Amino acid sequence: MRYFFEQATKVLTGSDKQQKHAFCKDFSSNEFLGDGLIDEKVWIVNSYFPYYKQDRRVPMHKCVLLVRDPIDCLFACYNHFNSPLESSRKPRLSEILREKEDLDEFLLSEIENWVKFNDFWMSPDREVPVYVVKYEDLLKNSRSVLKTLLCFLLN
Repeated sequence: MRYFFEQATKVLTGSDKQQKHAFCKDFSSNEFLGDGLIDEKVWIVNSYFPYYKQDRRVPMHKCVLLVRDPIDCLFACYNHFNSPLESSRKPRLSEILREKEDLDEFLLSEIENWVKFNDFWMSPDREVPVYVVKYEDLLKNSRSVLKTLLCFLLN
């Protein structure tokens, strides 16, 4: 989502990642100039809170929640954590299924995290308005999704 937003608006996006979590280090890149910024310089801040609790809370006026199909999300996450970082080749599903015990353990723990994360942000008790974007819609209809996203952010 950050990539699409920056390409469409030329506005920096930030993140609350504090490079101490392995998950955050693995996803680090030089793609986003706003990584680590959570102030008024950025409109959107990428956060894995409460999945990974950061040392600092992101001040927010609105929330955009990017939701991905849980099966695709878990498969991608499993690939990420179980692939050598220097390798560009992702394992095939058949290779992952051979490691069934590892996969079962991973899925049991991560599906619970996925549910907790989404429940937290979709709670009706949220203090800020939440706009939900389905990852699959963003890929299929980028322009339309970004238009409605901008309307939400600017109103």
